[in-house]
Amino acid sequence: MKNLGWRVLFRLKNVKNDTQAKDSCFAMLRYLIIFLYFVGAMRRKPLYQIHYTMGKRDNTLTRIEFHIMSILWDINHSACVWDILDRYEDPKPAYTTVATNLKVLYEKGYVDYFKNKGEGKTYMYVAKLTRAEYARKAMLEAKKNLFGGSLKSMLCFFVKEENLTVEEIKELLDLIEQED
Repeated sequence: MKNLGWRVLFRLKNVKNDTQAKDSCFAMLRYLIIFLYFVGAMRRKPLYQIHYTMGKRDNTLTRIEFHIMSILWDINHSACVWDILDRYEDPKPAYTTVATNLKVLYEKGYVDYFKNKGEGKTYMYVAKLTRAEYARKAMLEAKKNLFGGSLKSMLCFFVKEENLTVEEIKELLDLIEQED
């Protein structure tokens, strides 16, 4: 199955079970997001960042920034630093660490903030883009930087790395045909 070429992927058809096809497609997307997380979010300077812009902040998320954004996405409404810290597992970072990273996220354009009247100095933070929008942006950047902008190369990489069976490939093809 490892040597199954790209052409074979698009020639196989007739998947019997739509649910299995969708599950397989979602599993592949999940692996792709996990791959991008470990490639990009585990380092301050992501591996797929090719150029460095002097004086400007890198617009990719670091590991802690991604974790903060995940918490904001899970909360699904505005939250203060203490709300975010409450959702961290032990060991929790310092209040100032989270506050500083929220400021960086604001500068990068990922979050916005506001003050509630009567709440004192407490800032409330809200995500400016959804998890799906970020995943789309990260995928486009990974395709551009890791695979030279070629969707074919990117998909071929994941087909080979995941050792997909013929049935799984048929399911993916069926999903592709259903979208057309």
